[in-house]
Amino acid sequence: MKVLVYIYAVSWIILLIIYIISLFQDRKNRKERESLEKYLKKDKKEKYVEWGAVTMMIIFAPLALALVPYILIKKVKTRNMTMKMEEERKEKENRVNKQKASCMNDYSKTVKSNRNMCGEENIIIAHSLQKTIKDKNYRNISSVLSKVKVPSGMVLDVQECKREGSGAVSSLFVRNSDGSHNYNIFENLEFEDTPMGAWQAYLLTRLRHGLPLWWHANYDRRDYIYTKDDIANIRHFGNRSVDKSILYDYTLNPEIVGGNGKYFVSCCFWTEFGGLIREYTEIRFANNKMESAFEFKRKTLFHYECGILF
Repeated sequence: MKVLVYIYAVSWIILLIIYIISLFQDRKNRKERESLEKYLKKDKKEKYVEWGAVTMMIIFAPLALALVPYILIKKVKTRNMTMKMEEERKEKENRVNKQKASCMNDYSKTVKSNRNMCGEENIIIAHSLQKTIKDKNYRNISSVLSKVKVPSGMVLDVQECKREGSGAVSSLFVRNSDGSHNYNIFENLEFEDTPMGAWQAYLLTRLRHGLPLWWHANYDRRDYIYTKDDIANIRHFGNRSVDKSILYDYTLNPEIVGGNGKYFVSCCFWTEFGGLIREYTEIRFANNKMESAFEFKRKTLFHYECGILF
């Protein structure tokens, strides 16, 4: 748009200058009487068109020049806005990095003085939740998660994605007694402030990766691995696969440490766009609510790329 305005402005000015020069040349090269006779022979319509063109050029050429300050001011504003957005991005990045460093420091101290509280019962619940999602018995999610309380009159449910557009995700939501939906489920749900409560809160935050996805959203698909038996259940796109025997050499058990409202959960998952990864998440509770679930570290154990571009 800016280039177009410049072109129009320069064009109008050049046309105006050329026309004025041509008038002087015409007067110089022709006798005044011949020019007058020629002009008088023109009909009224032609005269009006000629003088109308002159008038339009005289009027709009200065206006085109008047746009130059506007363009310059807009350019400065755009540059300032870009700089402000970049500063905000850097500030946010610094805050996140500081939070990651703080969580990593707290995790290192906690894991040294606390044993892993993820046992067989935790694994059973995780597998039960996976089966519930696979069978699409979404209304049973809250029954599987015994340490998660859904307020009376509300229902925890799933809205499956529509198979349209370039990509879509399924969503967890809480259906209120009046029929309205709240997709920020953690505003309504209550959790037990225990290692099991933290584990179930973590499972809920990661549930979206196992729900139905459409097209480009499949970049976000994950298979969570809780035991080495889960390796056999890894899903692949098309005929692509990997030698899964390699994965049995890694430590895959989940880990839960912490207490008193702050817990650290680490768990492995498989993605076709990264391979075998262990993620570390801080879970915070306050007043029976999950205050935050912050991933502060991700470690790639075995790198893999399926090579598919959606």
